[in-house]
Amino acid sequence: MRSDRMSSRNSSYTAVEPRPRLAGAPSWPSLAPDFVLAFFVVLGATSYSLQPHGSAVDRPLNNQCARTGKAKIPVSKFQLHKVCIMTTLRRLEGSFAFVGGDAIMNSLQRLAASAAVLTFALSGTAAAKDWKVAFFASSAQNGFNQAVYEGVEKKAKELGNIETAIYDGQFDAARQYSQIEDVLAGGQFDAFIVVPNDTVGIAGAVEQVGAAGKPLATALFPIGPDLSKLEPQVPGVTATVASPPADGARAQAEDVVEFCAERDPCKVVIMIGQRIYPFDNLRYEAYRAVLDKHANIKVVATGEGNYDPDKSLTVMQDILQANNDIDVVLSNADQHLIGVEIALEAAGKSVADLYLSGGGAASVAIEAIREGRWDVTLAHFPVSMGEYALDTVVKVLEGKDAPTVINMDEVGPVPALIDAAVLKEHPDFKGEWAQ
Repeated sequence: MRSDRMSSRNSSYTAVEPRPRLAGAPSWPSLAPDFVLAFFVVLGATSYSLQPHGSAVDRPLNNQCARTGKAKIPVSKFQLHKVCIMTTLRRLEGSFAFVGGDAIMNSLQRLAASAAVLTFALSGTAAAKDWKVAFFASSAQNGFNQAVYEGVEKKAKELGNIETAIYDGQFDAARQYSQIEDVLAGGQFDAFIVVPNDTVGIAGAVEQVGAAGKPLATALFPIGPDLSKLEPQVPGVTATVASPPADGARAQAEDVVEFCAERDPCKVVIMIGQRIYPFDNLRYEAYRAVLDKHANIKVVATGEGNYDPDKSLTVMQDILQANNDIDVVLSNADQHLIGVEIALEAAGKSVADLYLSGGGAASVAIEAIREGRWDVTLAHFPVSMGEYALDTVVKVLEGKDAPTVINMDEVGPVPALIDAAVLKEHPDFKGEWAQ
């Protein structure tokens, strides 16, 4: 990790003339080896100076060890360690000089040199930059978002000097926009990762982040007017970690066409998140663009499950009351199919005889496909996505080269469209999130 700026000046220590020993003062026959004693002086001074001081590299560190007269000197953490060590030594010097002892004073002078050596030896760890990264979930209660954040935390732990925090967008685009503005204004975070609720409307907040010089990665969806384009479109987007949403939706719909080839009519229910969201609407339109080309396929209903199994159950029950005879449920989210399956079984339907297509590659979907209850899930790899996003913004913070696009369809552990055949080829794959 990038180290804080370190002073090139050598710390100075001016020895004082030994003072006369007072009558009756104890004789100190020996001291612990200088290097060992120096270690404890460094340790004590370092523990005193390494208190939380905020995340900005140049933020002044005002500490009692760094006082000169009435002025507080702004110093780096490494400089502060040296000041604390020298202050500690001078206090020891004064104490030992009071009771006398030329040998002690000479040892303290050698101790200063040993402490300086130890300070340089420890500086690689002590001066390591502690980055703070804010994660803006579209909803912190959503399993997919939780899995993305799990990946963020996993990579942060691996890197060892990253502090993270999660903000709950509650599937509210305006709320998420305000959260980004507020956190940016607070100045406590060095980088941002966003799972956007509104991929177009959030652009203004993202531009503010870019203007502040802070890296931002978007996960799951690109940010900007063209949702089919993963390359950054808005100033402030450092990297996009996602899959092209329209490509995956078209692949799902084409599989439905294949299933419906021998059925006329083939009645399809589409279960989407919320069409008010640009990315959900894009998927819906991609579904329709494929399905509407085939005269035998009839889209009999469209429901909005809002990525919630309970809501999806209620919506599907309402759909079945008006459309009891269906062949396919095509959805962009595995959470929807959980509720859909319950509703179908409650209506006396044989789930295995229908075609169920979900999205996300949740572990519940992988299990259902292996058991023959569901047919397909469009893969997303949220934990991997979070790891890539965190790694990318940290590389930017450190001044290293970092990709601007990470296409999860290309770097995922299994093919993007997962069916029974794919799982047979990858028997160990269980999905990266629960639901």
